[in-house]
This record gives sequence, C-alpha cells and structure tokens, in this order.
Amino acid sequence: MLYLYQANRLETLLELLLAVIRQPLPSPFEPEVVVVQSKGMARWITLQQAKRNGICANLQFPLPATFIWQLFRAMQADLPRRSGFSPDIMAWRIAEQLASSEVMALHPSLQHYLQQPDERRRYELAWQVADIFDHYLMYRPDWIEAWEQGRQLGLGEEERWQQPLWQRLAAQDSAPHRVRLLQHLLDRLAQGERPAHLPQRVILFGISAMPPAYVDILHGLSQQLDVCLFVLNPCQEAWGHLTRQPPQLDLLLEDAGPARPEDLYLDLGHPLLASLGRQGRDFMDMLVERHSGELHDLFVENEQPTLLARLQNDILYLREPAADHVLAEDDVSIQHHLCHSPMRELEVLHDQLLQLFEADPSLQPADVAVLMPDIHTYAPLIDAVFARREGVPYIPYGIADRSLLSQWPLLQVVEQLLQVAAGRFAAAEVLDLLSCPALARCFGIEEAELPLLRQWVEAAAIRWARDARHKAELGLPDDPAHSWQQGLDRLLLGVALPVELAEAEAPMFAGMLPVAVAEGSKAQLLARLAVFVEQLGQLHQRVAQPLSAADWVAQLHQVLEQFFDPDEDEQQAVQHLRDTLAQLLEDTTLAGFNQTFGLPWLRRWLQRHGSQAYGSTGFLSGGVTFCAMVPMRSLPFRVLCLLGLNDGDFPRQLRPQSFDLVAQHYRRGDRSRRFDDRYLFLEALLSARQVLYLSHVGFSIRDGQSLPPSPLLAELLDVIRLSCADPDALSRVTLAHPLQPFDARLFQPDAGRLRSYAAPYARAGVLAGLGEGSLAPLFQQPLPERVVDSASLEEWLQCFRNPARYLLRERLSIWLDEPRAEPEGYEPFELDWHARQTLRRWLQQAQGRPWGDAETVQCLVEADGLLPAGPMGGLMYQAERATLQPFLQALPGAAETLPPLPFHWQGQQLRLQGVLGQGNWRLTPSGLLGLRADRLRPADEFLLWIQHLLLCVLQPQNVACQSRWLAHDERNGAQWLQFERVAEPEPLLLDLEQAFCLAGNQPLPFFIKSAHAWFVAQQQGKDAMKAAERVWLPPEHRHPGQFGEGEQAYYHLLYRDHNPLDQTFCDWAQRLLAPMFAHREVSHEAG
Repeated sequence: MLYLYQANRLETLLELLLAVIRQPLPSPFEPEVVVVQSKGMARWITLQQAKRNGICANLQFPLPATFIWQLFRAMQADLPRRSGFSPDIMAWRIAEQLASSEVMALHPSLQHYLQQPDERRRYELAWQVADIFDHYLMYRPDWIEAWEQGRQLGLGEEERWQQPLWQRLAAQDSAPHRVRLLQHLLDRLAQGERPAHLPQRVILFGISAMPPAYVDILHGLSQQLDVCLFVLNPCQEAWGHLTRQPPQLDLLLEDAGPARPEDLYLDLGHPLLASLGRQGRDFMDMLVERHSGELHDLFVENEQPTLLARLQNDILYLREPAADHVLAEDDVSIQHHLCHSPMRELEVLHDQLLQLFEADPSLQPADVAVLMPDIHTYAPLIDAVFARREGVPYIPYGIADRSLLSQWPLLQVVEQLLQVAAGRFAAAEVLDLLSCPALARCFGIEEAELPLLRQWVEAAAIRWARDARHKAELGLPDDPAHSWQQGLDRLLLGVALPVELAEAEAPMFAGMLPVAVAEGSKAQLLARLAVFVEQLGQLHQRVAQPLSAADWVAQLHQVLEQFFDPDEDEQQAVQHLRDTLAQLLEDTTLAGFNQTFGLPWLRRWLQRHGSQAYGSTGFLSGGVTFCAMVPMRSLPFRVLCLLGLNDGDFPRQLRPQSFDLVAQHYRRGDRSRRFDDRYLFLEALLSARQVLYLSHVGFSIRDGQSLPPSPLLAELLDVIRLSCADPDALSRVTLAHPLQPFDARLFQPDAGRLRSYAAPYARAGVLAGLGEGSLAPLFQQPLPERVVDSASLEEWLQCFRNPARYLLRERLSIWLDEPRAEPEGYEPFELDWHARQTLRRWLQQAQGRPWGDAETVQCLVEADGLLPAGPMGGLMYQAERATLQPFLQALPGAAETLPPLPFHWQGQQLRLQGVLGQGNWRLTPSGLLGLRADRLRPADEFLLWIQHLLLCVLQPQNVACQSRWLAHDERNGAQWLQFERVAEPEPLLLDLEQAFCLAGNQPLPFFIKSAHAWFVAQQQGKDAMKAAERVWLPPEHRHPGQFGEGEQAYYHLLYRDHNPLDQTFCDWAQRLLAPMFAHREVSHEAG
C-alpha cells in the first residue's frame, strides 16, 4: 500500500513519521528504512527522535540512488557493489573510447575538440559526458532503450555521436545498467513477485524531487509492501494548475502597453508560489497521478500576528496579497539587511543575533541556521567573526558543507606540491610549501624560521628553475643564474668560505660569490632547506612523464611518506587521501582503463574529488549552523538566515553543457539548478518559525553605489509591499548598515537595531571620532611615563628618523610596515631600486682595492645576481659605473679608514652608548664620513649631525672634530656636506635627549623632511609654513611614487585627519635644526 502524508510543516511530518515507526515491524531486528535526500535530514530525524524517545536506534538512512541500487541487488544477488555505469567509473571508460579514431570520427566538432594536444580536454569531456549519460539513465530511460536498439530519435546534432558512443559503452560492459534493472524490477513486481531481501516497510521523508522512474519503482513496490511518503507541501489547496500568470492576461498586457509593478502579481493564486514552486508543483503532480493508496493531509496555520506568519498563511491558503496587514512596531519576523561586503554581512549578523538572544532568552544558538549560496567564500570569514574574541560575546557555531580541501588544507598542499614539482620552481612557490606544518615538520623547519629562509633566498638571488638543465628542458639557455642550485651553492659556500677570508682578493671562489648569512647553528637550517629542494627536484623527475593509474597511486603514497609528517589531527586527512587513491585505483580497474595520463589530469582529478562536501560535520552541532543552500534541506528553525542573496549569485548560474540533450528537450520533473534554487528559497521562507533574516551586498565597497538584490529577494520584497497597509512598511523591514564595523553610529544610545556589541570596535569608533566627520588623532593624552636609564645610538637614530614609528613600535608594539615582498619568480630584466643600490655599494666597496677594476667588479655584480642576463646586463653596469664616476673618485682610500669607535655618554636622564663609524659612516683621521651613492636627504644630514655632536664631545685622539657627508647628485656629481667643530656640544645633546625621552611617551612633532623645508624657507625669507605643508601634505599633482611625508603609515595612524604642523612643530624645528644649520656647509664637485 502507498501512503502519502503531506503537510506544510516538517515538524508535523516528523510526528506522523514517529507514529508510523511506533508500529513494529514483524522482526525486532529488522532496521527501519527511511530514505532521505541528505545526511543533514538524517541527522535531524535522529536528533528529534532521540529527544522525544530518549533513544534512536536501528534506523537506516539511505539516499534515493543508494536505496534503488539496493533494491536492484535484492532482485539480482550477483550484481556488484558498484555499477560499471556509475559516473566515476563510466568516465574512465568514456576517456578510453574518446582516444580512438573511430569515436573521434563520429562528428566533426568532436574530432576538432579532441585533436588538440592537451590531454585534459579528453578527460574533462569524458567526465562531462559521464555525468550527462548518468542523467539520461535516470531521466530518459526511453532514450537509452532506443539507442541500444540502434534508433536515433531526432534529438539534434549532438545525438549523432552520443548514440553510437553509448552503444559502444553498453557493448563493452555486459553487466546491466539502471535502465535494464529498472525494467526488470518493475516486471517482477508487476508479476506479484516479492524478493526475500526486500524490507518490510519503506519510508521516504522530506523529498521534494525525484526522477519519474523512481516514482514508478515506489508505485510498484507499494503492491508488495507498505511505502510511506512524507512530503512537504507549501499549500493545502490544489495548486498544480498555478502559473506565473494566465496566457490571456499576457495578451491583454501587451495591448495595454508597459506593465505596472502591480500587474506582475495578477497571478492565479499567490505570486511566490507561482514563481518559486515549479519544481515542487511538478513533483506533487507526478505523485498524485501515480497515487492509488491513502492520502493524509495535516496542514497547520501559523497563528502568530507577524508579517512572516501572514506570508506563510497566504501561501498555505493560496491567497493573493492584499494590502491590509498592519506591521507592528516590534515586528522583526522578516528582516532585510544591506551591507557592503560578505565580511560586513557576517559582522552585522553577529550583532543582530545577539539582539535576538537578548530580546528572547528562550532562543538558543541551536535554534538558528544560516544558509548561503557559496559556503566556501564565507567559511573563513565566519571563523574570523564568530570565533572567540576578547571583548565580543561568543556565539557557538558550526560550519557544514565545507569541501574536503577547505576542511583539510593538507590535501590542498599535496596538490600544490605536485604543481610546484612539475612547474618552474619559482622561489615564492617553493617557500610557500614550507608554510604547511606537516611538510615543514618533515624537514625539521620551524614556522618562525620561514622569514629567515625568505631573506636567504632573496640574498642569494634565487628566482626560479631547479638548475641549468631544468632551464634547458624548457627550451631556454642552460644558464644556472638565479636557479636554486646556484643559490644554494652560494649559501653553502658562505658557510664554508666566509668573504673575510678573501682579504685583498676579490671575494669569489671558482666564479661564485659566497653569501655569508647562515652563521653558526643556522647552517643546519640551510642544510635542511637544501635537502627539501633536492627531494623536490627528484619528485620533478618522477612526475615529468605520463604514468598509469597504479603508478600514480604508488608515487603519491611515496610523496606522503617522503614529504609529510602529519600530527594526530592531520592523520585523518592523510588517511582520506589514501582512501581517495584507493578509489582511483578501483575506478580505473573496474573500468578496464590501462592507458597512461599526465600529472595535469591527476591534479584535476584530485581537485574534483577535493571539492566535494565533507559529510555532515558542523551540521546541527549544538550552535548556530552555517551551511550551504542545497535542495531538500528544508529543516525548521526558529531563526533562519539567508546571506549572499546578490544579483547574479542566487539563483546560481550553472548553464548546462551545449551537448546536454535533456536541457534541450525539457520534460516535466526534470531538475535544473535554477528551479532547484527557486524552490529552495520557497522552502526556506516556509521553514522559518519566528524570524526570516535576509541579507545581501547592497552597496559597492568601492564607491557606495546601490547594488540590486537577487531577483528572488526582489520578488519577496514586492510581495511584502503589496501585503502591508503601511506604504512605508518595506523601509521598516529593510536596514542599511554602515561600511565599517567601528562606525560611531553603531554605539550611540539611540542606535536601535543598528546597535553593535563589539567592544573593541566601540573603542575604535570613539577614537576615530567618526561622529564629528573626521578622524581625531590617535593620542588624546600622553602614555604613562616610562623609566629609561640607557639607550643605544641606534635607538636615537631610529627615533629621530621617524618619531611616530618609534613611539608606536616601542610603546604599543604596532608594526605597520608593508610586508616584505615575496621573492621574485622571474629573472631581472632591469635594475630596480634595490639592485641599483646594491650595485652602487659594490662600486663603492671596490674603490681603491686591488680588485677594483671594471671587469672584476662586473663579474662580482653578475655573480651577485643583480644584472639581467646577456649583453643588456653589461650595458646597464657600464652606464651605472659611468654615472657614479665623480662620486667614486671622491671616495677616500681604504687605508684612510680607522676602526669603529665604541663610546658611552652620560646625559641628565639616560646613558647613551654605541659605536661611531659603522654602517654608512666611516671614521677617518679627518673626522666622521658618511657615504651614500645617491642624493643627499634631510634625514642623512640630521643623523650625521647627531653623531657629529657625539664626536665633538668624545674628541678621540688622531681624529679631527669635523664630519662630512659624501653623496651623489645626478646633476652635479659628488656632493659634500660638512659640519665644523662645535664648541659646546653638550647642551645640544641634552636637547636631543629631552626630545628622545618625550618621543617615548607622546607624539613628538618633529618631522625631518617637513622641518627641514620649514627651516630653509624661513632662512630664505619665504612662507615657511607653506613650504612645510607642501612636503607634509599629499601633492595635488603628484608624479608616480610621490607621497607627502604625512602619508607615511605611522604618521597617518598617529595624526589621522589632524594637521600637526602647528606652533609646537615650529618650536621643535627651530630648536633642533638651528644649531645644525649654523655649523653646516654644502659644496658640489662637478662630474
């Protein structure tokens, strides 16, 4: 007997289900078979039954396809566990067929596509055809029967090659496929035969779509056993006739001119049911047409006086919208939220859920579900917003439907490892592999050591390629420059042969320039890096050629052993990959596929399997459930939230393949992503019990322009507008949120529904001063005074170079510097700024040395990896040397340089200690000398001035108390800056000490570039403040790379929209720079 139970609420169907299950089966050991569409539905039923009865046991929850195959095996015991016509196996069989010239000749388009050299085309096509043939088996069994009989049905050009291809597949495998098994099963059931292994009772729960062939099987089964269908029906009235609008009205509207918005809702019945319910309508019609048993209806009205209840009841009773509903002031049953980004959607959701929990203490996180079209986009953002954070109320949550790759990043690293091994060995890509803990652990490399490795790779000029032979394999000259082998050799040579050993000779060995950066125990880290790169190179050799499936499986098992040391949590990912490889071997074996294929297709196959959703982890786990929008997951929740309802994102756009004949010849009951998503939206609308929360990106994050919502959301909003008596009801349902989570409006007493609970953002909003329309300075008062009794010269120099950076780093541990760029993956084709500065240092260092001739220095520069390959690099070197010649000729000889001078100086508040004559400064008999093979900058002057004052205080023997700076001016050649002896340097140093101590407690308004411009203009009788502002503020007409001093990250954070160029700035500029300019002399030596 076939029993059909229908209701508009899943809870009602559940009570009916539990009542049926209470009727015992003949054997207490026989499991109850409940066919469901998803594992999530199975988990919900299990939890609900356990909640009501205290236990849930001896229930099986097969999916429809699995259940049907179990029926086939019950009728024919010798059937294998897996069919040779399942998509995963059939794809390999099709791939083998597509390689034959007979199949390619079936159609010109097929031949043209498959003759391309990329083998991935054949395998991708095979997978797509396998999916389409599987669809035919379920939804077009009559086509399959006709094709096997040699008949074509006039379905179009694509049938000309699909029919003979299917014939070849059917002839290749004698085992029956689903169409044959279906007919065999129906025939035996019609004859009254009941196989011994059939269950006593079959229950189907919550399924809203099914192939017609499956419905026929259920009808046949009902002749032999009880079949109970529990179906969710949104409407208690007959609505199978319902259309978007009657055809006669279309003709009338054409004659009447442009349609009014109200005309769109002149449907027969409820417009949302007509627009969204096509899939459910066709399924219900199919059931009714084949139903000959008992029908049980149990529809329940939503008795709440809310807008959501009104909408659900209108659908239940098939009522057209009538503008008579009065929206209560506290009615938040339907909420529409507009945000600027997916991140803001989640931040707003977090605050809105906290409001709901506060308003209703009985509401629990488990009563909330959040659905979104693309869970992979939102998953990392969910963790960022909902994870435990200081000062933010925590909401328990779980994320379901994440892919295997996102659930286990280790799987993605394996695929990435194969890609790098087969690729160019780009420096950044190789080092990125070591970011995987399991891989780095295998080679004994700590996460904290990765920045150091990146510095070493950059210092050794490693860009790409394993070695010279690798370049030759790619059709390039076999030059080892910038390869991993050359770079690692240079690093290892730096350990064994430090540059200092060269003494008077050029610091090269066998044409190679050592890089001495791995000192002491760090040499072991370098050795571990070398081992990793060596094994990666060996893997490159093993995966370079096509292999059979069995060989690929063996290679990947070796990769897991050789490159990964998984911890306890990662072992599950490794085991899953081993299971996946076992499936690959099983699929190809069952398909009889013995051909070889390359690494690109293996990686694509791994990606295909890794993109599948991983079980039901995170679904109904006790907190807020975040999951993907998937069909037939119409579980009831007190609060149901839909995020990402953006135009173009939902309904999801998935165009069928051009050769999909089902899409070209539609029949009632066919599935499509568009209709699935429409019915899914209707099910979600009916599954919300108290609140339906709708959110989309309604504003552009770039310019704030309005963005349209999903058409489905737009239809719902129009129905809301037509259902409410208040013309402003839609504006009360809709809430637009600010761009930033720290917007001060979110924390005002009258914020209302915009209110945020994030305390850290509240403090940031107050500091930002957004309510006043501008950003206030970060510091409103000094920090607690720190006690400092000593400081280094390096600290002083860093402080006066950028006082804001010093304060934020030292006192608040704020580091705003841009992250260091990843190592380049290509050889240099020009001299960038860093390469030019390094080249100039080489020229400067070589001056006056025995190996300082042009040819030797060029060899050194080339060995250092600074120049482009070939003659172009030589021309760039010669040009740079010629440009710098005046500067080089002015350099003092190596013999004139004295050893650095350690010192200490006791001030009034602290003890200053350090070394004079290090880095860019040299100590000579004629005084302190600063060197820069570039133009003179204000910071260079002031930092030399500080050290000059120390020199005048220390007065070392055999050293003159004067300081000079030698720079290179592109126009005027060598440029000299000189400071004469200061008679009383102590008071000036005390002023610097006072400024330094102040800078550690509060912002010091001394900005060297702006202050320098201010003082020069004052000396020249010009508008000094205007000159300083031109340097501080962003230029109105700037050149590329030109920025105002105030745009520097630390200054920008410290002062924000406030202009710090006030009288205090002028006082400090006068106090610190006036003595310097009084002892300063600048001269040029023409080049």
